[in-house]
Amino acid sequence: VTGDELTVHIVGHTHDDPGWLITVDQYYIREVEWIFYTMIPVLQDNPIRKFTYVEMAYMHRWWEEIDDDLKQDTVSLVNNGQFQLNLGGWCMNDEASPTAAAVIHQMTDGN
Repeated sequence: VTGDELTVHIVGHTHDDPGWLITVDQYYIREVEWIFYTMIPVLQDNPIRKFTYVEMAYMHRWWEEIDDDLKQDTVSLVNNGQFQLNLGGWCMNDEASPTAAAVIHQMTDGN
């Protein structure tokens, strides 16, 4: 912050909890699968847009289901920086973790 100016960075991302209130399969079908199928053409239509995905459990499942053409489209979006994969964990850590050590503990031990 300098003077009267404040720079705010807003990073839209997913937070799809595998198996939280319903099964992993139900959550994928009801809440997640459409995100991927919608996001790819939206990013392709507008090269300044970016999308951040976090939960690799669902990314892995979707990747196993799609055809080679869609995989190539996805790789192209990753390579040009539009489709960003953050964290790399099977699921996202709890944002309520108060310290970096708590986040690391949650990601390594799952508690």
